[in-house]
Amino acid sequence: MNNGIFGGIDFNQGIEMPTVAQESMVEATQETAVAVYDPDHFKDWEEFKTQDITLEQLRKTNRELNGGQPMHGIHHFELIERVMDIVKDAGLEPEVFDMFAAKAGGSQYPGVSLNKDISKTLTFDPQAELNVAAYTVRRIYSTIHIKGFDDGESDQSLAIGYNQQGLEVAIGRNVRICHNQTILGADRIIRTYTRGQGRIRERVTYQDVLNKVVEWMQNIHNITFQDDQKIARMKQTVIPPAKIFMLIGMLDATRVACDTKYKEIKLSSTYPLNDWQIHSMTEQLLLRNAHNQKVTAWDFYSIANDMYKPQLMDTTQLFPQNEAMVQFIDQYVMAPAV
Repeated sequence: MNNGIFGGIDFNQGIEMPTVAQESMVEATQETAVAVYDPDHFKDWEEFKTQDITLEQLRKTNRELNGGQPMHGIHHFELIERVMDIVKDAGLEPEVFDMFAAKAGGSQYPGVSLNKDISKTLTFDPQAELNVAAYTVRRIYSTIHIKGFDDGESDQSLAIGYNQQGLEVAIGRNVRICHNQTILGADRIIRTYTRGQGRIRERVTYQDVLNKVVEWMQNIHNITFQDDQKIARMKQTVIPPAKIFMLIGMLDATRVACDTKYKEIKLSSTYPLNDWQIHSMTEQLLLRNAHNQKVTAWDFYSIANDMYKPQLMDTTQLFPQNEAMVQFIDQYVMAPAV
């Protein structure tokens, strides 16, 4: 008999029950990224649906135009280059840290697609159907580290998302050892498209996104200080053991409410975790508590953030889920008791 103790957590400890968060998201799938070692060729996209890619390779890909204009008004490589130029103009040094291309998406506009008319012209290449130049790439995720802000654990970074829906850029600490990109507030992200249903907002252009990056670079020292202060508070905030299970239950109930067909309980915004992520997080929280005898708000966020990777999920969900998890933690873990 364990007297109410499971996985090192005592269920007999009292907690206060908050209400369920108004979040939602789309189901994600697990994948494994593969490094691209040949600068002129991809691996087989049918087998490797998420692949590392370099900026040089991205420049070589087919430049898709719609009415004479690139998708979203700017090519993916141009967006990354413009962001890096803004960092340089601020007297700072950018470094591409991660960059992935992902095939996911609808059959009409997948994240990566082969243009057979182009591949047929590459008669000199026995691997023409894998040649980078024969592909249109529509889904990119990249992180740009900004040198000079290394605290021994993390750097200050910009994360860039380019997909069929639009553009996203976020700023925050990136933990080097695990590549976890933090997005610690709604003011740390900008996107050109709306998440969820029933929301009305002004149109955001790619130039608005770039202007926001300029604003962030002008205020980067203050942003870094604020992020570091918040992370310190999260590390100091211990979550009462039984409340961990209550939070997991809230996350699961929110996911169910987002996926339900019943209008009276359906939620339409982004939720932080899907089914497999909730299962994995529950396991990791039990292990963390068993090993450390405590779980902090930073542990809770980091375990979730370990799963917000292009190799593990739909890249269009990386930013929204990350943002939703921080909102969840702010509301139900970090908020002062009333």
